[in-house]
Amino acid sequence: MAGFMRHHRRATVAVLFLAVTALALAAACGKEKLEPGNPRRGESFALQKCRFCHYIDGNGGMIAPPMEKSIALAGQVVREYDKRVEELKTRFAKAYAAEQVSIDGILAEKDLVKRYERWLGAYLKDTKFDNPMTKMGNVLMTDQQRADVVAWLMTRKPAL
Repeated sequence: MAGFMRHHRRATVAVLFLAVTALALAAACGKEKLEPGNPRRGESFALQKCRFCHYIDGNGGMIAPPMEKSIALAGQVVREYDKRVEELKTRFAKAYAAEQVSIDGILAEKDLVKRYERWLGAYLKDTKFDNPMTKMGNVLMTDQQRADVVAWLMTRKPAL
């Protein structure tokens, strides 16, 4: 019986050690430093992933609008964001409530270029955040990839 108890204690200590190590590693993984967006990396990502659906610079898919048209439409959304938010509150109150902090933060930004950049980041994180009816699905990307794509899109932004 004494041998069983010693073995049991060692196993318990080993399991606790492994659990603490796993938690520490999981916490450390989420702490990677996000670099400022790099437009060249963003373009590379877009040409690999976005081009599947969007027509970009002479090549790509026909499922979604050409990227230049999508950029122009995004600019219009940002310029008229107050109208979009009012419609969202009226037609999709639950969706608005779920994303209110993000949406209100974008709406509060008076500089349209900064608003556009914030909106792009939120949109690429969750395409339905301010429009539950959007046809575009979410694109799996890391926070760094998203920052890079936003930086690339900012080099192509419409006149705001």
